[in-house]
Amino acid sequence: MAEILVDQNAPIFELMSEPTIVVGDHINTVWRGLACPYGTNEAGAALIIKALLTPLALATELACAIAGRYLGLPVPAPSIVLCDPELLTQIPPGVLQGSLRTADGQLIYYGSQLIFEHPIRPTSTLNPKVIERIWAKVCANEVAPSGAAWDELVANPDRHHENLTYDGERWWLYDHDKALASLADLYARITETESRVAIVAHQAPRNQIASEMERRRCDMAQVGQRSKTMSRSAKGFDLLVSSVEKWQNSDVRVNSVLVLATDVLRSIGFRLPAIELLVEQRINTKQNLSLLWSEPDA
Repeated sequence: MAEILVDQNAPIFELMSEPTIVVGDHINTVWRGLACPYGTNEAGAALIIKALLTPLALATELACAIAGRYLGLPVPAPSIVLCDPELLTQIPPGVLQGSLRTADGQLIYYGSQLIFEHPIRPTSTLNPKVIERIWAKVCANEVAPSGAAWDELVANPDRHHENLTYDGERWWLYDHDKALASLADLYARITETESRVAIVAHQAPRNQIASEMERRRCDMAQVGQRSKTMSRSAKGFDLLVSSVEKWQNSDVRVNSVLVLATDVLRSIGFRLPAIELLVEQRINTKQNLSLLWSEPDA
């Protein structure tokens, strides 16, 4: 069941020591490090820190993690991490130059809870047999129908075997910075009906989990069932948006990320009542997307 799990304060952390770069075929530079809630004496936490270079990517990743956790998806707890550039000794020059910075020069990156120190992942992800084995395990797990419905909700085209991690007990979903990517220009006009219609009706070019499930002849009705469960959380989702909307930060650029995250989260909320139809449109083309939106007085 969905639950409100956002704190009164925005999850802003500060990197406390030199992190370890995570080796791999990553589009973004990634580290593993220790960070503490900014401006407090609270205990630190082990985080995965990802160098996202635009406010939209940071906001989308943050909003999707908040929404996913609210809806009961296995998504690591999110944060914004402020990093002293002198601690990042292994940062590529281009990443350093292109990073967002606070007024006092700290780098603004995305952080997610380190779920497991040594997650079970393949050592050779380019091996087709290994990739096939990963997808077979995922599709046989309850995360598959939930993940397929979730990726449809956030129009995520970027699900692949490398952003699924198994910790020995469950599969985790992460990397959502490309979700709802083509809708960025609509956020500034989010109060307009036309913009809301476009946000609700948008579909990603692919849903990889759904495709892998269909290829293996999995029970696609389970995806519909998960979407139905998600849609029941639509009313409470407004409270979630209201909670996040209250987040503020004294730094202008950090605050702009939080404001944009609220817009992304609100957009996900617009789509939530239509998730059953969006899923049906994906796995069974009988539905008409014109049904996805109607004015309350229509």
